[in-house]
Amino acid sequence: MCAYGENSFYTKWTQAKWHERVSLFNDIVSEIQQAEGRIQEASPEGRLEILEELDELYCLIGAGDTWLKYIDEEVSSLQSSDNKRLQIKYLVLQASFSHTCRPSIRGNSQAISKYRMALDAFRELPNHTKEDSLDILNLHIRTGETYWANEDEENALYHFINGLEYAKTLDDTDRLLALYVYMGKIYNNLLQPEASLKYSSAGRALVEMSGDDVAHMKLSTNIGVAFEMQGADPSAQIYLDEALSIYDGMDDNRQSEHEIMSLYQEARLYKARLHRKLKKYKDAEALYEQVRALGTESKDYRFVAEAWNGLARCAFDQENMEDALGKLSKSMNLADSLKYTKLLMENIDFYIGIYSVNNQPADLDQQQRYLILRDSFSKEVQRNKIIHIQTIEDETWETQNLRNRLAQQEVDISRNQMYITLLASALLFLVVVFLLLAIRNKQATNNMLEQKVAERTESLRQANEELDSLAYHTAHDIRGPLARLLGLCEVAINIEGGGKTGNRWLQLINQEAQSMDDMLQQFLNVHHLKNITPSMIKADIGQVLERILNKPSITKHSEGVSVELNIPEKIFVKGDLGMIETILTNVIHNALIYKDPKGTNPHYVRIVHKEDETYHNIHIYDNGMRIPESVSKDIFKLFVRGTNYPKGVGLGLYVAKLITEKLGYHIDYKEENKEETEFLIQFPKTS
Repeated sequence: MCAYGENSFYTKWTQAKWHERVSLFNDIVSEIQQAEGRIQEASPEGRLEILEELDELYCLIGAGDTWLKYIDEEVSSLQSSDNKRLQIKYLVLQASFSHTCRPSIRGNSQAISKYRMALDAFRELPNHTKEDSLDILNLHIRTGETYWANEDEENALYHFINGLEYAKTLDDTDRLLALYVYMGKIYNNLLQPEASLKYSSAGRALVEMSGDDVAHMKLSTNIGVAFEMQGADPSAQIYLDEALSIYDGMDDNRQSEHEIMSLYQEARLYKARLHRKLKKYKDAEALYEQVRALGTESKDYRFVAEAWNGLARCAFDQENMEDALGKLSKSMNLADSLKYTKLLMENIDFYIGIYSVNNQPADLDQQQRYLILRDSFSKEVQRNKIIHIQTIEDETWETQNLRNRLAQQEVDISRNQMYITLLASALLFLVVVFLLLAIRNKQATNNMLEQKVAERTESLRQANEELDSLAYHTAHDIRGPLARLLGLCEVAINIEGGGKTGNRWLQLINQEAQSMDDMLQQFLNVHHLKNITPSMIKADIGQVLERILNKPSITKHSEGVSVELNIPEKIFVKGDLGMIETILTNVIHNALIYKDPKGTNPHYVRIVHKEDETYHNIHIYDNGMRIPESVSKDIFKLFVRGTNYPKGVGLGLYVAKLITEKLGYHIDYKEENKEETEFLIQFPKTS
């Protein structure tokens, strides 16, 4: 990897102005051409070192795909090689490309998958050397850093803890110090100040030996924040002042380095927060203004957004609501433009807190608006995490497939060699031939049995992962309604005398509680449906539909809706009665609730029976909101919703699809119908 020193191309590029990058671009291209000239003459290990040097250079000039082409060629040439360690190092280099040249949730997740595969491959190697242990240590650090970049701090911490054991065994002071810094900060983010103090203090002992002032500054900041969380404010101020004094003791060139300036800004933000906590508002505002000015000058607008947030909180604490809203708006706009999700959520919660102070109708409307906005952002964060998990799973599956194909190629080569030996020796060793054939048949049988076991194991693994994913999203989705429920309770309690306003809040509380109950029931239904054995009987579709339309959960949404049921009598299908009712209920429920918000035409729902030689076809039409083309192909997938209005969790159609596949039915969304929303459910005819 390219060094990030003061004279590295990476540092020069990031600090250069746009007109200076033209000349720098030519220098980088020249450096790449010289290195490429050495690649052809180098050994495989030498080519690896050269390609590691070129990593960031190719990415800087936007030619990462060219660099990846070199890597893929090397990986292909090593497929038949016995040098497993070199193969692993090229796998790590591929992961580095995904993390460096594709800095996104998906790119980082692809890198994580390859890093994990590399760790697994290292564990399979016999007779670990000291170099292997060092490579494993570096892999744990890289994997943890990449998880952290995807805001997955728990998994990042897992790899840092594993790396810590290797660093202690190797007595690697530099990496040990880096891990103590990382773990101190993550434990602060996870609101565990005791653990943060433990590792940050251990790092301080190493700093005194190494003299690393940057690590010293980070650790002092970590300790100051941890003490502040514990309420030990005087100790917190001592360590934060120490971090700032380290910066003041550096020369101008070092102070202008991006990493050091960011640490300085971060320490000042924490000290300003401490001043605000102690009600020293003038000191806090002065620090926030300094952070804002330096952030604007260095064009690091994350700190500008944080400073505006701090100034808004100072104004709010001093009951200057108008000033607080003005400064908070500036922080909100910057955070939105930077896609700074963590600060966006803090700002939204701050808005909700401001508007909850008064019980004026206008304030309550604004509060409800930001409650809805917070719910939307929470779901966006969940979707990003789903992408993160799915990408890791997909990359792991693809890499495992590649390894299986390579293993199969080795088996094929061995088998061909065996055939040649058998043919050459057939006349002299006939008995041996028969014995070898018997062994081969036994081996084939064992391979078949092992393959079946592997397939069943994979099926169980996928089922467990899906259940884990479901539990994960259940926890996150429950937090939204629960938070709103608590907020509404607090407002209702503070209303003087109750009356109409109190009743309104109690009604909202009831709605949120019902929303939470419905959500939990849907999650339980999914788990139940996956494990239940269907009770197959003859069911009359017409009777099932009439029973559904008379359900309270359906009738409460059908008021003002024209519902047309056109089903002949005695249409029988074979299946589980409860499951059939669930399929039809979910589709009809969606048809009723997704009304056209403009309300230009009266809403209607039509349920029509058609049949052919093979199926009873139930068509359900409505003229409400259409499903966007961007999600129509995925409408039956878990957590996918056709629209954000009204609220839902994206399980209804997923459950309907799950049941139809379990019972041998078919369900389809008819995208070609441009006038109405149409779903088709096909039930096989009974004999």
